[in-house]
Amino acid sequence: MNWARIWPLVLILVVTTVGWFLLSNLALQARVKDPAEIAKGPNTVDYDKAKAWATELLGLAGIFAGFLGVAAATQRLNLTPTQRAQNAEGGMIGILAGATLLGAGGWPVPIALAAMVTGAATVRVVRTLREHD
Repeated sequence: MNWARIWPLVLILVVTTVGWFLLSNLALQARVKDPAEIAKGPNTVDYDKAKAWATELLGLAGIFAGFLGVAAATQRLNLTPTQRAQNAEGGMIGILAGATLLGAGGWPVPIALAAMVTGAATVRVVRTLREHD
């Protein structure tokens, strides 16, 4: 078994599980003030609230990371035009993905995300095919 390929996935699973547990306990603390109820632990309402919070946090992180990608494309002078385009593309995908997770903009945002990803994938496939001809 090749652990070099598996350990990042295991780490992501552990961090996700611990984060969801911590958020569900935070939701329990926000919902209940009675120590006897808190001692019972979180229930499905708390897990659902934790999932909603995690989705919103992930959306905000996606928008922030996307902004950093676009900013890197415009501010770093030592990048080639291809690297600038890749940074801008990645940044826009991050912004659109974050907005999709936050539910901002309604249905046009996920469609724009899908169109951008499809267009980028098509360009890469065409370049690969041209290089092998």
